[in-house]
Amino acid sequence: MNCANPIERSIEKAETESLVYGPKISFTESLTSNIKIIRQNLKDKNLCTDEIKIGVRVQKQVRIVYIKDIANDDTLQTLKERINQLKSENIIDSSVLAQCLEDNHYSLLPQFILTELPDRFIYSILNGRIGVFLDGSPVAIIGPANFFSFFESTEDNYLRWSLSTFIRFIRLFAMVGSLFLTAIYVAAMTYHFELIPSKLLFVIGQSRSQVPFPPLLEALLLEFLIELLREAGARLPSKVGQTMGIVGGIVIGQATVEAGLTSNILIIIVAFSALGAFSAPIYEMGTAVRIARFPFIILAGIWGLNGIIIGICILMVHLLKLTSLNKPYLAPLYPLRMKDLKYFLIRLPHHFYIRRPLVNRTKDSIRLKERLKNSPDLDE
Repeated sequence: MNCANPIERSIEKAETESLVYGPKISFTESLTSNIKIIRQNLKDKNLCTDEIKIGVRVQKQVRIVYIKDIANDDTLQTLKERINQLKSENIIDSSVLAQCLEDNHYSLLPQFILTELPDRFIYSILNGRIGVFLDGSPVAIIGPANFFSFFESTEDNYLRWSLSTFIRFIRLFAMVGSLFLTAIYVAAMTYHFELIPSKLLFVIGQSRSQVPFPPLLEALLLEFLIELLREAGARLPSKVGQTMGIVGGIVIGQATVEAGLTSNILIIIVAFSALGAFSAPIYEMGTAVRIARFPFIILAGIWGLNGIIIGICILMVHLLKLTSLNKPYLAPLYPLRMKDLKYFLIRLPHHFYIRRPLVNRTKDSIRLKERLKNSPDLDE
């Protein structure tokens, strides 16, 4: 008989996913409390929570949460089989569990969404996805995930559709700029001077006149300093970390320019690249972009723009082959479905969704097709 009195912390505000509008509560380490939060906010008779225990010596409880008449049966079965095959005793957090369930364990890109916000979790399972809770972890797993879902924020639902769509496109452009801007600078300064206007080239030449390093080494040095400042700020206490990040960035940036180790233009470019990576709503995607930036810089320093094109081709082939719970990672862009693409790129006005079910339109189950077909107010 279990007579233990479990120690639980109270429900608090989310730390890693901050919002301006919307609910502020987050999940806790208590599995019972997390399930209560979901059931309290989603009163659906088809809401199911399946229990699975993982581990041999030290067993931990896993709950799979989904809506029975919306979730894909094949995806649900695949997820259950992967969880049942786990025999490790080192799965102590949902982030570790998500890595064990991935289709490609060697990919830089995250294949599951990790969230501590109940509203994101509820919105996802209403769209046909499946959620997973691990006892003792305040983070929930959502899958299958696609590339575009990592640029969506729950705050997009609370803002006006025009502002939400504008911010979503800003995130996409910021991530693209974060990935390629420094590499393009290195390629232009090493091999392609003709791409730079003459007046701007004169300014850059004056800025780099005292720099003893080639553009490749200069860019790698600054990128390393930015990552070092970020890591140091994350490990320090919150108040000290913020001061360290701001003051350290200003002091080190000014000192490197005065010492002639780098140019002013490159500092601006690297700072913009860092801001672009931090704009991702999902922390794992921003981290993946920061890591992927270094191979592109090296390729640009070796082969110029041709190296960047080679890197883009390798990245696109990887994205086309990547899957999440056996679902295409680039869906609905690949395979192309124009009707579904607008739901990911544009946040349409809410009245548009009132006449349509809030379900995953990439689902191919017969039950959902019959549901859409028999609804008189819906167009298939």
